[in-house]
Amino acid sequence: MISDPVAHSELRTAWEGVKILRDRIQRSALAGFATAGLPQPFLADVSYNPPFIHAFAVLNDVLLQLRDEGHFGCKTIFLGGLVDASASVLPWLDLGLIKQGIDKRNDVAHRGVMLPRKECWKYIDTIYAQLVAWRVLP
Repeated sequence: MISDPVAHSELRTAWEGVKILRDRIQRSALAGFATAGLPQPFLADVSYNPPFIHAFAVLNDVLLQLRDEGHFGCKTIFLGGLVDASASVLPWLDLGLIKQGIDKRNDVAHRGVMLPRKECWKYIDTIYAQLVAWRVLP
């Protein structure tokens, strides 16, 4: 779907950052259990929010690239506006869940709300599936 090979490569690299954060957090959590550390649920949840925010940043960048390549028109650079402008043009797998995730992302980024780790992964996995469907990711 993205025709610019340089942009395509940069977007894949950006998603690798999401994967790296997720893997490091997961390893750290497992290491804590292995060393008989007592889990701190809130602190564990907090650690899962950065890759959640990063995943939506990658989605924003993908939509900006698709807009710039002429797949849809939109004057804003903000994720909500990009999603709305592309809703009837791009093949979305679960637009409702993406929009719900944007609201949650705004809660985290602008209101200091921390999502539970399962919720973070639900939205990250949804974005991943969407990027695969659009052939941004293999």
